[in-house]
Amino acid sequence: MPPSLREQVLQSLPAAHQSVSQMCLQGESSFFWPGMTSAIINLCTRCCPCNIMAPSQPSAPPTPPIQPTYPSQCICPDFLTYAGHNRVVIVDRYSNGPIVERAARGSQGLISSLRRTFVTYGISDELSLVGGPEFMSTASTTFLKIREVNHRDSSVTFPHSNWRAEIGVKTIKRLIAENTGTSGNLNTASFQKSLPSVHQYT
Repeated sequence: MPPSLREQVLQSLPAAHQSVSQMCLQGESSFFWPGMTSAIINLCTRCCPCNIMAPSQPSAPPTPPIQPTYPSQCICPDFLTYAGHNRVVIVDRYSNGPIVERAARGSQGLISSLRRTFVTYGISDELSLVGGPEFMSTASTTFLKIREVNHRDSSVTFPHSNWRAEIGVKTIKRLIAENTGTSGNLNTASFQKSLPSVHQYT
């Protein structure tokens, strides 16, 4: 194809606004000049209707979480605020048992709670975390990296992706509403008595 006619051929290819591969097949079946494929690709990327109507790439399949084989191997922490008191709820994916304690908001409150949990129950292999600022901060990720804990993120706009922590938070909120002292203290007999029943719901 002589250079004087190449632009005319290129302008006729995107008339149907097909994909790059379809335009390349159409052009290569009838014409040829050095660098024709690159010219077609550049033309398609500059064509607004082609970009709008291009098929979306399918989403990658979700990575399945680790199936725990012993307690505290995989845990799901999340924050809970009720009646002005901040708490961290940590759910063990093996036993479904929750850990509830007061903690300041932010990464330092999360780190303090995780440190006490690791000292008591051992360092976990994996944490499923909501992608909020407390969990994605440099301090939190560094804390987990030093201890070689796998950080499994879930979208903060799609809380169901960390459903185990979400169910744990809702369950603990119901218990807190009826079983706390006037100062928000959880060390009451009624709260401790209700905790064993949580395992079958979280």
